[in-house]
Amino acid sequence: MRPDTREWSVILRRGIAILAAWLCLTAAATAQSTCGGKGTKAKLEAPVEVYEVSEGNFLDGLLKVAADFKLPVGIEWIRGPATLKPVRLTRRGTTPGEILQLLVKGIPGYTFDVKGETVHVYQGNLAADQRNFLNLRLPDFTARNQYIATAEFALQVRAHAALSGKPPDPTAGYAGSVQTSDGTVTLKLQNVTYRDVLDELTLDAAVLKVWVVTFSETTGPLPSGFWPTVLPKTGEPLRGPYQPGWERLGWGVKPY
Repeated sequence: MRPDTREWSVILRRGIAILAAWLCLTAAATAQSTCGGKGTKAKLEAPVEVYEVSEGNFLDGLLKVAADFKLPVGIEWIRGPATLKPVRLTRRGTTPGEILQLLVKGIPGYTFDVKGETVHVYQGNLAADQRNFLNLRLPDFTARNQYIATAEFALQVRAHAALSGKPPDPTAGYAGSVQTSDGTVTLKLQNVTYRDVLDELTLDAAVLKVWVVTFSETTGPLPSGFWPTVLPKTGEPLRGPYQPGWERLGWGVKPY
């Protein structure tokens, strides 16, 4: 079966993300940052002489900080007037952690923390809401030396089944060629949330070190009662087997 237009769009975007991230984009000249070599908490505490953020919205500002300081990040955000405003910030004698704190303080209800090696940025009420699919628990999630893209697809199939109330389709397959540049993963997890699994996949990834789940202020709940996810750029609800959905990005790559 030939992939439809939406599938080709997703495949193309992820291919571009992998290519761009492999270039290991350097931090902004004023960021005084390097690629890798430190744990997340050490990166957040590293001194930065001067740093500037000038982006079109909250999400793009967060993605810039993640890229400049090579931070593995998971973002749960609500697309709406407050988060779509331009972000402008200049700071001297600072740290990446302080920069993130200033960004989230600019949007009521948002905060960030670190779990393991992943920085989580989220809206507090949304992150605790049982209608947020990321809070659903999986009794287990296993991957045995699988390409990360394949393991991620298996997670997507289970997420759609959970929200649609239908059992996973045993005939479902990955559209197009499997991306191999992000590496392989072996996982044996029990009693974990979808958030936990996305963290594990992203930490093990060679390239796509950021995950983003986008919700909207203007969309009501699905028939199952869960909040739908939307495209970050347009706010269009994801449809069919793509609901719920997320995007995994390389550092320096913006969402579609």
